[in-house]
Amino acid sequence: MDGFSDLAFFALVAKCGSLAGAAQEMGITPPAASKRLAALERRLGVRLMQRTTRRLSLTPEGETYLVDGARVLEDLEQLERTVAGSRAVPQGLLRVSATLGFGRRHIAPALSRFVRLHPEVEVQLHLTDRPVNLVEQGFDLRVHFGDLPDARLTTRLLAHNHRVLCAAPQYLQGAGEPATPRDLSRHACLFIREGDETFGT
Repeated sequence: MDGFSDLAFFALVAKCGSLAGAAQEMGITPPAASKRLAALERRLGVRLMQRTTRRLSLTPEGETYLVDGARVLEDLEQLERTVAGSRAVPQGLLRVSATLGFGRRHIAPALSRFVRLHPEVEVQLHLTDRPVNLVEQGFDLRVHFGDLPDARLTTRLLAHNHRVLCAAPQYLQGAGEPATPRDLSRHACLFIREGDETFGT
């Protein structure tokens, strides 16, 4: 069972973002947490995390171990609930990321209702329009617009993101009305830039 224990430990380190944070959660000293991570890497024969004085970051092997390991832990928890015959009660910490406007308008009220229904769940909502790495930053869920950033993540389509093209009638009188998207290159357009992504391609 050491493998399952190591998976849970590694997931906690990744979620906390530091060995000190994980050590505090577990009630052990930071050197003990560091020693355990080193022992895990020795056992697997790969480096799972890059350590600097400021932060920890996952190696590609670490990302694989974390993402696939989360599924293993979830399966184990489900198995134990099934065998014990207990009714699953949602509990624990749920970290959610969403974009600023959409998150404020739609996700925050939905999470508020969710917490009222499941008081044993602690929810943290992080709103940003900047790119988010779920694995490295320890998020459980992200409401995301656009293409999937990582094919290893599990996704579910919530809705289509429809866009409309608008122009003032006065502008169209002078510049003419575009007939195809290609015609826009000859028009004075205002683009919405979302985060650091190239928009309008």
